[in-house]
Amino acid sequence: MKKSFKNILIYIIITILLITLSGCNTNKSKLSLNDKVKEELLYLDTEIISLINSLNNITIENYKIDTKEITLRRFII
Repeated sequence: MKKSFKNILIYIIITILLITLSGCNTNKSKLSLNDKVKEELLYLDTEIISLINSLNNITIENYKIDTKEITLRRFII
């Protein structure tokens, strides 16, 4: 009976050690929660804009936007 009690105690200690050593890092879960909230807000933003645009009969198509650098040149007169 002493060996079985020791074996059970060893298994319990090993289990507790494994659980505590492999525990979740709270900072990572907070960061992922913040990322989830940001993504949800972006999704709601696009959905609300789409809803308002449909109420105003505005359709948005895929437009290609090209950027161009503008340089100012001084002309000597």
